[in-house]
Amino acid sequence: SQSSQSKTLYKSQDINENEASPELYEQKHLLDMQRLINLQTDSAKE
Repeated sequence: SQSSQSKTLYKSQDINENEASPELYEQKHLLDMQRLINLQTDSAKE
């Protein structure tokens, strides 16, 4: 399925994290923070 495919993509990125450029790492971190904030605001609405 497509969702499992994106998961493997994500995993392979995690494995190469040490080799990844700081910009990519920062971008991923920002995305994770954004996701957390979205989750919190979603639960706050309910």
